[in-house]
Amino acid sequence: MAEYAYKIIAQPWRVDPYYVASGQRKESLEIVASSDAEAKEEALKLLPEINSAFYWRFFIQERTDLRVLAAKEAAK
Repeated sequence: MAEYAYKIIAQPWRVDPYYVASGQRKESLEIVASSDAEAKEEALKLLPEINSAFYWRFFIQERTDLRVLAAKEAAK
């Protein structure tokens, strides 16, 4: 069972290390997964394919432990 709810920003970045920033459009995603790596894998499934000159860079904005939320709801 997935244990965390993630809010992730994904943005295409150039593969060429010359570029230190990206002006590409950001995508906001909300994903439920068991780990950061799994959340990124799931995000890649949702995002469109991009040109081979780019890769998706992920910024985890928020990670919420669903077990804690479930315990709080059970305590009410």
